[in-house]
Amino acid sequence: MRRASGELGCRAGSLRHRIAGKLDPIRRELRDEYGQPHRHPWVVGYSGGKDSTVVAHLVFEMLPELPRSERVRPVHIVANDTLVESPLVVAHIKTTMTRFREAATALRLPLDVEITAPRQIWAEDIATNAERAAGRCRIRPVEI
Repeated sequence: MRRASGELGCRAGSLRHRIAGKLDPIRRELRDEYGQPHRHPWVVGYSGGKDSTVVAHLVFEMLPELPRSERVRPVHIVANDTLVESPLVVAHIKTTMTRFREAATALRLPLDVEITAPRQIWAEDIATNAERAAGRCRIRPVEI
């Protein structure tokens, strides 16, 4: 049975209110921490998942609300390409990080965006060590 659109709108509004209620204390904590009397930078790890996306969003939401004179602490949003990620995940992270960089520039925020990656050999080491570990544990590939 279909619900009346008004009922859906009411539920969506209620959900927004509940989410806002959960995020408001986090927003206050971010503002309080950012306003501490030191200049230690913030480093926000970004994986492209829900949690790190929300944190990055909250930082982007908080910084423009501050007077320019109070935006003194650098913020670094850092993603790490482990070289073993799915190409879809890598593409998503690159696209999102580009958008973060463009927004930070447009809003003149003290925010740096970087994607790091280990040496190429690291990915080869993972594959080699995984094969050795599988052999020692007597794990054999499953044939389908």
